[in-house]
Amino acid sequence: MSGRLEAGILALLKASPITRESVRRDVVELVYAGEPGLAFECLCSWLYEDELPLTQKYYERLLPVAEFLDVPHAINKLIEFVESRSRRLGVSTGSGARGAHVVDQGGRDGR
Repeated sequence: MSGRLEAGILALLKASPITRESVRRDVVELVYAGEPGLAFECLCSWLYEDELPLTQKYYERLLPVAEFLDVPHAINKLIEFVESRSRRLGVSTGSGARGAHVVDQGGRDGR
């Protein structure tokens, strides 16, 4: 493992709502195998597959990595799981968007 990109992906994993140890291990192994692109895509895939709640701040941390790796497809669908402040506080927005079950991440996004 050589650098900043890999460290950034590991930091995103640490701050993510992913709790499955097998998934977390897969991402770490890909990073250490020198496959940061695959590690990032794996991370994003599981965020999407498990419909995990994301804060706006966490999503914004994903953007530059996706841009750097030239994998915008990895995060395109995640926007539907990004929580607005009003939804985190339990205020209905009437949008009926997917992911309304989202809970606040309690600062796990690096706040």
